[in-house]
Amino acid sequence: MSTPLSFEEELKNAFAPCGFQPSKRQIDNFFEYYTFLDETNKKINLTAITNLTDVIYKHFLDSVIPAKHIPLCSSVADIGSGAGFPGIPLKIMREDLNMTLVESTKKKATFLSSAIDKLNLSKATVVPDRIEVLGKNDIYREKFDIVLARALAPLNVLLEYALPLLKPGGKFIAYKGPNYIEELKAGNVVAEILGGTFIKAEEYSLSDASRVIVMYEKTKTTPKKYPRETKLILKKPLV
Repeated sequence: MSTPLSFEEELKNAFAPCGFQPSKRQIDNFFEYYTFLDETNKKINLTAITNLTDVIYKHFLDSVIPAKHIPLCSSVADIGSGAGFPGIPLKIMREDLNMTLVESTKKKATFLSSAIDKLNLSKATVVPDRIEVLGKNDIYREKFDIVLARALAPLNVLLEYALPLLKPGGKFIAYKGPNYIEELKAGNVVAEILGGTFIKAEEYSLSDASRVIVMYEKTKTTPKKYPRETKLILKKPLV
């Protein structure tokens, strides 16, 4: 598939101020991903953001922002991956990562598997299951260096999903909007219960929007009774 020069220029212009210089191969992969996303979105609801410029800034660039915080060859879990954000853009930019996309909705999981095949992404897999089920499974529990979550839930909920999947010493990175401070108090208490510690929040500008990544470190093993079932996590957060 030939990538239009206009797409290449717009992607480069968006990425450059944040220090990213995608290669020709990476640009081609982003274009093929955008095309497949756009085509599939007409059949199933993957994203409300469809304008090309918005997709580049609000999906692609936003997804790759934490790349500098992820060590080389890390095992990464993108929980509630949906249409593949942030996992697929990060994998395109960081071929060294071992990426696991966790998505329980069958149609979305099928889309993710097809996208991985179309883009020929190695060391990338889809797990079509619920996050809290993985957290209880010895195959996945405390096996990841990095866990990512974007546009999924408040921090006090996200942390109960994410921390059981992290190895001690690993990092949880949550993508948030400008009102994240309201979530931090409860989130930080939940993190302590589950074996995590707040590291920092890093703000950045994204086109016309303010965004932030909130980072926690896994400092000790999560008690085995967590995560609880989703209905309990949502109905009765730990804090």
